[in-house]
Amino acid sequence: MRVVLLAAVVGMTLLAPTLGADRLILRDLTILNDRSVVSFDEDGVRLDDDTLLTWDRVERGTVASDKQAAFDRLRREIGQPLYRLRLRLKVGDDLGLVEPAEALTPHFADRDSASAYLVQRALMRGYIASGRREAAVAPYIRCLAYVWNQAKGRPELPAEQRISIDPETGVTAELLPVWFDSQGAQEALAGVRQAAARMPEPRPDALRIYFASLAAAAGDGVTAERGIAGIGATDTTKEATERSAGWRDTLRLSLDVQSPMVNPAVDQLEARLETLSPLCRPLASYWIGLARLRSDQTETQLDGVLRLLHIPAEFEAEQPELAGAALAAASVALEKLDDQASAAAALRRELATRYARTRAATQFGKSRPSPASSSPSTPEPP
Repeated sequence: MRVVLLAAVVGMTLLAPTLGADRLILRDLTILNDRSVVSFDEDGVRLDDDTLLTWDRVERGTVASDKQAAFDRLRREIGQPLYRLRLRLKVGDDLGLVEPAEALTPHFADRDSASAYLVQRALMRGYIASGRREAAVAPYIRCLAYVWNQAKGRPELPAEQRISIDPETGVTAELLPVWFDSQGAQEALAGVRQAAARMPEPRPDALRIYFASLAAAAGDGVTAERGIAGIGATDTTKEATERSAGWRDTLRLSLDVQSPMVNPAVDQLEARLETLSPLCRPLASYWIGLARLRSDQTETQLDGVLRLLHIPAEFEAEQPELAGAALAAASVALEKLDDQASAAAALRRELATRYARTRAATQFGKSRPSPASSSPSTPEPP
């Protein structure tokens, strides 16, 4: 009897940690019943071994009875939509990202975590896919803040969440700083300013580049020039100084193209074109081309058309929106020149087929007269 009783006592002692522990079931069917939940909030569930499980990984769980209702609420309000976001990112359903990402954004507005990054990454991709490029800047700045200073202890991001970021400036090829919706640019400025203010030092030049370019597109030249002047303020090497000068000159040219005066430095910028950073080069080509089109000399205008056509030739895959805008502008310019109607029509066909999903193609199509129209009008380039 003593042996049986002793065995029972030992058995209950061994089982005690398991019976008292919390129980979590993850979406990959892993069962955790030997860990305790230390805390949980919007960012996820913190275990007693300091592991943080984001809510999209948690299928269900049992915790202390006084915390169960709060646990279930966060799992329901955050876990399910966060899991759907992750799946849509993985399969490339970018158009389906906006609604759930916008719904989740209030939960993570003031947070710096993997889940907050996931939501902003989804929002950025969703806005770009739906043609709202200007609105995508603020989410990108928040993503940039998460990865720029490479804080220790952060796990490597899944492939579908990574962003290709220029390590020198922080600009991304996914969202070149050129905008075709002045109202959208105006509306985006406040969110970009707020996102930039939350980014810790040292801050990359991308913040000034994006903000200045949006201000320029919105017609606020004073604010744009203030941002442009600050690009490269902390440069310490000759290479960095030259790179910053390229960005400043390109953005200033974008301002001058929209003003009554033509920048006399266009030739100088074009002479340095091949020395510009890879992300700055297509933008410089675009603004140089538009500047040339404003000349009253046919030869200079044709030079501008050729400069614009370099963009779809060189950057078709990487920058379809910019390539479409360049084609539209070149087509409009050729229509105004003698004996260039067939060339203009060829560019319109290319825009309508190869770049049909771009903003330029959509806007260009709307501005074209219908076949029955008796008073054709010439559309302005985007």
